[in-house]
Amino acid sequence: AQMCRNMPHLLYANTTTLSNKAESIQTALSLDDEELSNLVSKYSTIFCFSIEEKTRPTLRYLRMRFELDEEALKNLVLKATSLFAYSDATIEKKLQFYCNLVGER
Repeated sequence: AQMCRNMPHLLYANTTTLSNKAESIQTALSLDDEELSNLVSKYSTIFCFSIEEKTRPTLRYLRMRFELDEEALKNLVLKATSLFAYSDATIEKKLQFYCNLVGER
């Protein structure tokens, strides 16, 4: 109920589309059902993104940029799900700022 109060437009979404998105996210990150449930409860906005145009490219970018294996990518997404709200360019600007501030580590 909380999710629908926060994102009422999800009530208008096609359930087949939502199911396909949930399955794609679960498969891409090797999430179990509980992890998927927690992810969606925490960040239901993820259903607003196109799998092909946003979700998969973001996962690919994060994996390559941070040199993450599958488990590390999963942990990053579960801890910082809101990264999907940012473009790759925005993340790069933030990283550059912190690198300039504290140096490469």
